Amino acid sequence: DSSLNGLVNTSDQLNGSFHLEKLSNGNLVMYSMGELRVTDAGGNTLFSQFFEDTSNNQALAGLGDRFVVSTRDYLKKYSSSGSLITELKFGGQYMPEILRDGDSLFFIAGYEDGELIKTFYGSTDLDLNLISLQE
Repeated sequence: DSSLNGLVNTSDQLNGSFHLEKLSNGNLVMYSMGELRVTDAGGNTLFSQFFEDTSNNQALAGLGDRFVVSTRDYLKKYSSSGSLITELKFGGQYMPEILRDGDSLFFIAGYEDGELIKTFYGSTDLDLNLISLQE
């Protein structure tokens, strides 16, 4: 069963980001429309979570046997079994992609400011500690 049962009734409601990553231990991570699911290689669910009020425009980045997802206001790092390791509150509502370059993660997040969406360019290390981009 999916947390999305009853939430998606037409193909137009499927607009958004859909992510699939294979971790180094063979587990699969699926993330879309606010639903995060971790399965073993046989498709058996090990962990699932639905993030309320999270937009469809979010990101997933595999980090070997761990992974990072963006949700409303947070970056969250998980183990291959779905245990939360750490999180960083960054306050943005939209993050369509995370790019890994060596030991750093780079992203552009969108923030709601009244009727405007403002952008924030950011970077963290693999433990989600912010890295200054102003040097």
